Amino acid sequence: MANLLDWLRPKQNKYNLEDKYDYIVVGSGSAGCVVANRLSANPDTNVLLIEAGGEDTKPEIHVPLAVASLQQSDVDWKFKIESQKYACKGKKDQKCDWPRGKVVGGSSSINNMCYIRGCPADFNRWAEMGADNWAWEDILPCFEILENNQSEPGLSVTEQSYKTPMAKAFIEAGIELGYPTTPDINRKSIFGFGKFPATIRNGERCSSAKAFLEPIKKRKNLTISVNTLVTKIEVVDGKAKGVHVMSDGKEEFIPVGKEIILSAGAVGSPHILLLSGIGPEEDLKEVGIECKVNLPAVGRNLQDHMMLPLMATSTQGAQTMLTEAYATTFSSKMKYLFQKKGMLSTNGLEAVAFLNSGLEKKYDWPDMQIILIPSYFALGTGQFNLLNYEERYKSSLGYDIPEDERKSFEGVMLVPVLLHPYSSGFIKLTSADPTAPPFIQPNYLEDQRDVDVLAKALKICQDIVATEVMKPFGLELNLPDFTDTHANKYTDEYRDQFVRYIATTIYHPTGTCRMGAADDPSTVVDPKLRVKGVEGLRVADASIMPEVTSGNTNSPSIMIGQKAATIILSET
Repeated sequence: MANLLDWLRPKQNKYNLEDKYDYIVVGSGSAGCVVANRLSANPDTNVLLIEAGGEDTKPEIHVPLAVASLQQSDVDWKFKIESQKYACKGKKDQKCDWPRGKVVGGSSSINNMCYIRGCPADFNRWAEMGADNWAWEDILPCFEILENNQSEPGLSVTEQSYKTPMAKAFIEAGIELGYPTTPDINRKSIFGFGKFPATIRNGERCSSAKAFLEPIKKRKNLTISVNTLVTKIEVVDGKAKGVHVMSDGKEEFIPVGKEIILSAGAVGSPHILLLSGIGPEEDLKEVGIECKVNLPAVGRNLQDHMMLPLMATSTQGAQTMLTEAYATTFSSKMKYLFQKKGMLSTNGLEAVAFLNSGLEKKYDWPDMQIILIPSYFALGTGQFNLLNYEERYKSSLGYDIPEDERKSFEGVMLVPVLLHPYSSGFIKLTSADPTAPPFIQPNYLEDQRDVDVLAKALKICQDIVATEVMKPFGLELNLPDFTDTHANKYTDEYRDQFVRYIATTIYHPTGTCRMGAADDPSTVVDPKLRVKGVEGLRVADASIMPEVTSGNTNSPSIMIGQKAATIILSET
């Protein structure tokens, strides 16, 4: 399979110091693949796309249900955050892992393939905050160009072909509780219970690389340099001159003719800017880096979505849930291998609800998302360790299943998500060494309002499990006992404590190179994505979001790549 994928993928080259590159795109993730595609459409323009990771030939990348095996693997940066004061109290050292893609396709090659645009209020809010021409009416055409574009293959956004009875029951439970349903979350209305669209094409992951690099593999003016780490951007007299890289044990400098577009993600982009001497002067002095451009907002405004992984046992059985045992039977493997159908062809996220808690009344957006996963071990049988919980919660959280039973154990996960956090954090350097991981402090749940929304979402999940339509499945949530809270698990006091102990990241970091008005000191890039104080340098990825969007962030990140390319091409 790997050899076939090698043939299908774009030809992977190393940069050539004898070539002249008009544009250097740093990072082949959700946004970077789109930028490289659009800029290289002009045969007279020479584009270099640099990726720190390797090629996307790992078989598990392309099998939707194998997504859990990608965390903590060789295609993951394996970032860790700092200990939290207000959150992660049930985790070892009060920390959680931050998986980010270190591979062609970036995090779109290791994520759960969810596709949510967000809602109009998200982008209208960006415009209110100084991001001119980024309102809903401005960015909607970018989404439409990307999705199933018939003139050139784009993203394949589809419903799950494999379904369990749980998806229908979840939506009917919402109706029973009086919530609306939505036939198309991305086009009709984001509010309500509905099916969860995914970036899956013919039973395989449709990453940004598959959508936007694979169709242009024969372009002679595009070079994709893998296993190449950008260590810093060379800035001379306020102009970006090129990038310093490490590859094959060598350190070299690659000059640029026109522009550098930084698309390394919400962790990677601020990290590279800081290594380049672009950021808060005092922070740079701490690690011995000369400040080239004093830009205090670099690394600030870090926002992320938090989730509650709620596990519920089931008495139903009879293969109504997703389990590793069923997925890996001989017949299941053969069905996937020859037809790309069956259990292995799903990402496991079948249905979703977007709701407003009633605590947020200022904007017309959902402040919570609830995901249904018809699997007890959605992240695989090693889920407990991946989520980093303390051993003392293993039994009460429902993880003390004998090893020989885990692969076939049935149940579901309900995953409420906080969509618009009030708490924010920052990223800074730990060292001038470009290979040292950055200091990541999200300050989760620092603001009590974030706890209130997740606690309300927990109550709604308790209500969902108790509906008449769910009763035949015999679901029972695993809710741990805490020594410092009331024993009644249906009280506000208990839910508040549960959130602070159990909530964890759902892997959506954003905002660390915030976009807005050029004269706003809290911004890094202007609405044309130009880094303030540096000519010839832009940022195009999730880091530029003024505020995180309502839902999974892969889709708006890809849109940002499209918008960035449109802006750049309009100026040439």
